[in-house]
Amino acid sequence: MNFLPEVDGEYTYVIMCDNVPCYKVDYDNEEVTKMLNATGCESEGECLVATDTKMRVIRTATDDDNEEMGYYQITLEVIT
Repeated sequence: MNFLPEVDGEYTYVIMCDNVPCYKVDYDNEEVTKMLNATGCESEGECLVATDTKMRVIRTATDDDNEEMGYYQITLEVIT
């Protein structure tokens, strides 16, 4: 499956972070998608993290990156 960010808004961004304890949303599970009101979102790649998770921005995309990719990528790291 390829991930394609939605590009309906004025600014489109994708948040990336590795090694975060999370729940990756299973869009094939009808019960989960109904509970999250996420039906019809199969092209998305979302993960749910605990509310007390702390992260910091380590990289933001430039306008040149946005022109090339069509979105801004924001990279985060977990603060331990």
